[in-house]
Amino acid sequence: MTLTEEWTQGYAIQLLGNRSVSQLVDFIIAQNRADLPHAVKTANIAREFSLCTRDAEKAMERVAGGILFAAFGSTDGVPDSEHDPIAYQSYRLTVERRQAVTN
Repeated sequence: MTLTEEWTQGYAIQLLGNRSVSQLVDFIIAQNRADLPHAVKTANIAREFSLCTRDAEKAMERVAGGILFAAFGSTDGVPDSEHDPIAYQSYRLTVERRQAVTN
């Protein structure tokens, strides 16, 4: 196991039903764009995806992490899609949206 794998171990969150990581990331990004208190965003995410508050918080942190990695513009810090799927999806979306704007 590499050091990066150790850091990201346990970052995956079990989603119920037919919900996808993409849906979760999109929802969190939309919540972040809304002018809502943090506790309200957390409650909305938890309710929408049947998550406990801790997992909703973790998901928000991982989305922010993916956006941060994308902001650096380096491929050295790409989150692992298997061990940190939420950060990876957030990273991928951010890179795609940035490329769409610059092209």
